[in-house]
Amino acid sequence: NSSSSMKKPRGTATDDDTVELTTLEQWYEFYAVRYPSKGYLERQDQLRQLEQEKQRQNELIEREKRKQQGGWLSRLFFGGGGGSDDQVTGNANQENQDNDNDSGNKDFIDDNNCERGESGNNNHDDGMCGTTSSLDTNAITKEAMAFHRFHLVSERRALCTKDHNGHDNQWHVVLPIRNCVGMDEDYVENEQRSTYCIVGYGRIAEFPSLPSSSDDGEQLANSGAKITLTSDRGALCQFVKDRNHDSLSDLRHTRAAFVGPDCLVVSWGRGDGFVVIYRRVQQQGGVNNRGNKNERNLQVGWNAVAVIAPTDEVANEGLNSMTPSPYASGDNEQREVASLFESGPLRVTDLTPMIVKNDSTNDRDLSMSAILAISRLGGYIELVPIPNQIWSRYARPPTPPLNQLPNLTGMVKVTSISTGHHHVDIMALDAYRTSVGSSSEWDGERDQGGPAAEIILASCGRSAGNEAHDICDGKEIVTLWGITTVHSQPDEDPSFNVCVNHSHSIVIGQLGADSTVFCPDIVSDHWSKDVPGTLTNRSRGQDEASCSITAKAPFTSLRFSPRKTDDS
Repeated sequence: NSSSSMKKPRGTATDDDTVELTTLEQWYEFYAVRYPSKGYLERQDQLRQLEQEKQRQNELIEREKRKQQGGWLSRLFFGGGGGSDDQVTGNANQENQDNDNDSGNKDFIDDNNCERGESGNNNHDDGMCGTTSSLDTNAITKEAMAFHRFHLVSERRALCTKDHNGHDNQWHVVLPIRNCVGMDEDYVENEQRSTYCIVGYGRIAEFPSLPSSSDDGEQLANSGAKITLTSDRGALCQFVKDRNHDSLSDLRHTRAAFVGPDCLVVSWGRGDGFVVIYRRVQQQGGVNNRGNKNERNLQVGWNAVAVIAPTDEVANEGLNSMTPSPYASGDNEQREVASLFESGPLRVTDLTPMIVKNDSTNDRDLSMSAILAISRLGGYIELVPIPNQIWSRYARPPTPPLNQLPNLTGMVKVTSISTGHHHVDIMALDAYRTSVGSSSEWDGERDQGGPAAEIILASCGRSAGNEAHDICDGKEIVTLWGITTVHSQPDEDPSFNVCVNHSHSIVIGQLGADSTVFCPDIVSDHWSKDVPGTLTNRSRGQDEASCSITAKAPFTSLRFSPRKTDDS
């Protein structure tokens, strides 16, 4: 069966809800093909020129053949002129052989210099590799190095088990969904403390809390996971299946969090950085989904109600700071946007919902305000006020068709900040609710540094130090941001603006052992230096020395552990 033997795109979802996982080697190939080195491009240009020259020589030989042989009457009465033809061909071959011998002598000298380790003539010596290699480390884009760290974080956050039904590279993936920060206990006191996880594209698993006593056998027996679907499950799976073979996707890059008990926000790991907001569907009852693997009997438990796109400020900053594609013409805006999505600075690395209680009103719909912090790989944080109509348990937002979902970015005032002065990427976020209440008054003349922070937001990433003697260069940095809600529009939803100020930076240093990956042949080829003799060596099939790329160990997650006192 030819259809069954066709190779599926890497990172796709399958019908039995297992997924194919990607590797760092595949992602480095992804970046190397799109951002090749100058040496690779020059070598390709030389190959094209050689091919054109070869074609020109062949055409010249054919013309000489026809000229020497003449017409059929000449061949009939005077002979074919074959000797002249052989002479022309022989001269051309001798000329090509002389050129090969000249370049071969040059390659022999270069190769011997490398083998003897003569630093003066060794064009391949590279500190990153620690061996003789033609890898051009300057060609490795900052986006590829940042994605190296992001992929490591994603691997460590997910729980993966291999499928035992004989499938190659088929895995079951479980991703925990984090809870929001600052939710009052009395708001959820009647809620069962269930644990939620992403278990597939558009599949949400609910693990109920275990009984406090193991004697309750009936409750323990019924404590299996309940799986429900999102309303866009089909579109998510189709999006992954429709991707080209050279495209990559990985479920482990998904990030998800709750805004209150009935609102779920998910980034499905796409390069465009979109976040989807879901609301819980009130189940009708009578259908037990626990342990049922037949998707036809699974119910839609989460309706998509809105999306959050990257702000124009973040997208424009990403376009201006990203590594330019060597294939881009510069005047194709659509291609530039596609390159922005592929390079990865808009990818969501963490989601942190934060709840602030509004003491100035008794209206239960407005008694709390929700803010979603979105961190992106390129070093951007967006603070998005979530309307109560979207997330409050007392509200029921409309559920428009999937192609008409409202974009909150254009409906609310989003506060965007860059961490580029502190750390160049962001791997994790966390927040801590302070004792400052929303009823506090701010005197701008007395407190010129800004209002007191209701929430402390922490972000982490690799230091932005670029100077040679910068003590922070290459180290991990944690930045603290003070967030305050300013309620100034009581009749609007949301009725507040977000004020944010940088508070402090903490140098953490080395977190652990560096992560090293050996370069596949495609990476070594596309990120090669411009070295004399490289073209002839590769054309003869000579092997290159193996080379590796190393990245600093990243933060896997951030969590506040405040010290409790007797007064707190």
